[in-house]
Amino acid sequence: MRKYFAYWLDVCNQRIENQAIKNLDVLYDKIVLVFEGIDCFLDKNNGKEGNIAFWLPKTFPAHVKVIVTADSRSDSAKYFHGLHSHNISIPYDQPMMKAMLSSHNEKLLCLPGALKNQLMTLIEDGLKNTEITSLYIKTYLNCLMPEKLDSVELAESSLKKIEDCV
Repeated sequence: MRKYFAYWLDVCNQRIENQAIKNLDVLYDKIVLVFEGIDCFLDKNNGKEGNIAFWLPKTFPAHVKVIVTADSRSDSAKYFHGLHSHNISIPYDQPMMKAMLSSHNEKLLCLPGALKNQLMTLIEDGLKNTEITSLYIKTYLNCLMPEKLDSVELAESSLKKIEDCV
C-alpha cells in the first residue's frame, strides 16, 4: 500500500472528476481518509514509529481530504507541524469517553448481546491502557456497533448527519 498510495489517490480523484466530464450521475464528490493514531504505524524492520514522509504525500488531490490523529510528541506530529498543516489539539478526557460508551451501550444495536459485550470490553480495556481519541471511539462504535434503525427515513437522516460532518 505504501509504495503506490499516491498513485491510488490520483486514480480515485480522477474517477470523481470523470463523473462530471462524462455527464454521469455523481455518486460522491470527495473522499475522506481518516488515519487514527498514525504515529502508531510501526516500521516492521525496527518496531519504531514509521516514517510517514515515505508514503504519505505532502499534498493531496483536490477531491481527497485527510484527517490524521497523532500524539503531539510523536515524529508524525512534528512532520505535520513542519508542513504547516492545520492542527487541532484534542484534549484527552476519559470521563467524556466513558460517557460516550455508556450512552452508546444503552442504544438498540445490530449485534447479539454477547458480541456487544465483547466489543464494549475491548474498547473499555483500551481506555484503561491508552489515550484513545473521541474520533476513534465514535468511529469504532458506529462501524463495529451500529444502531438498529427503524425505518429508511431514519437511516437517510442519519446518513445526512454524517455527510454534514464530512
